[in-house]
Amino acid sequence: MGRLKCDECGSANVVCYGENDEYTGEECEIMECEDCGYRTDI
Repeated sequence: MGRLKCDECGSANVVCYGENDEYTGEECEIMECEDCGYRTDI
């Protein structure tokens, strides 16, 4: 599985959040880019 990339700016500097907006290592419900702040549901 490749690294996630931000749909908005193309950065690979993204983090994943679970359903409750908590950072989880594995469950990726919401992705947030640390560079541009773009968030998207997965």
